[in-house]
Amino acid sequence: MNSDPSRKRTLCFAAPTVYTYFQGKGFGGAELQIIQLSRMFVKAGYRVVILTNDYGQPQEERREGIEIYKTPLSFLGGSKFWFLYDSIRFVRFLIKLSPDYCFVKIPNVVLFFVALAAKFNNTIKPVKIFALDHDYLVDGHDISDILYRRAIKWTDLFIFQTEHQKKQAKAYLNKDGVVIRNVFNPPSDEEYRNKTEKDIDVLWIGDFHPNKCPEHFYEIAKNMPQYRFCMIAKSVPPQYAELHKSITSLSNVLYLGRVPFQETQKIFERSKVFINTSSVEGFPNCFLQAWWSKIPVVSLTFTCDGLLEDKGIGFVSGSIPKMCETLKTLLDNQELRDKYGSQEAKYLAENHLPESILGKYQSFLDL
Repeated sequence: MNSDPSRKRTLCFAAPTVYTYFQGKGFGGAELQIIQLSRMFVKAGYRVVILTNDYGQPQEERREGIEIYKTPLSFLGGSKFWFLYDSIRFVRFLIKLSPDYCFVKIPNVVLFFVALAAKFNNTIKPVKIFALDHDYLVDGHDISDILYRRAIKWTDLFIFQTEHQKKQAKAYLNKDGVVIRNVFNPPSDEEYRNKTEKDIDVLWIGDFHPNKCPEHFYEIAKNMPQYRFCMIAKSVPPQYAELHKSITSLSNVLYLGRVPFQETQKIFERSKVFINTSSVEGFPNCFLQAWWSKIPVVSLTFTCDGLLEDKGIGFVSGSIPKMCETLKTLLDNQELRDKYGSQEAKYLAENHLPESILGKYQSFLDL
């Protein structure tokens, strides 16, 4: 609780990988939500600080009203040589910064350093925001798993993207919290909205990763040669080279590779339907983008906490043949696409815009 109501609250995000967004290289995921939340809090009058790894940026800078400090945890994804030095320096910096709340989405191990800082400065309140459904898993034996397990015990404030995540945390971690959906800040440049030719039938955005199942995209596009597909994806790991070659060889696939997030909304505007083939998700930012552009969402198995069908804002197919059938129905029926697009836009406006999300954070954290 803030004892001085005249002092501007400091909200901190410990986010080692988020700086790529400020370099115009952001793609999506948890990093995008950190940027979106930061913008929301800055606009509401809070002091917002992001702690990030070294990407060649200045030691400290200010962007869009957000204070950004280079406080590396360079052992993440690299050599463990700097583990002790970086850890001590990071914890000391956070203790000195003394934010009211420090949020962690990814990587999970970072929660340990935030929780440790809070042990030395009890004015800091660690907050874990679940990024993936798998965030409840704490039984690994790697050093990162061990530290995350300890951090969970030291943390009392949890924010979940879905009811499913909340139930998992209660069952496996004996931790409770609040469900707050992802925030969507509408694009500032909207000149192209509703004015772009729909030259893409089916859009897929993701990663060549087992959780994203790009092989399903290939199967669907191959089985529907009469429709135009578009794939946006990150860099291709060696084990996916053959699949990548097969996808790009299809004459009905426009492969765009990596596209910065700020450019992707224009591609949604060009599309008629968005598909998701993932086996695991949190709450996809791509769904919010599709709903903003009023294009139907068709998911293979991910139900988005049951919202897609319960709220009439998308479809869950359950199988490749059923997904192909659903896509054909939608692509051949503009009236049906318009109906779902209108329902999606209404749901987004009521549940995911900053004016709705901000109040939930303020209520839960007593801001």
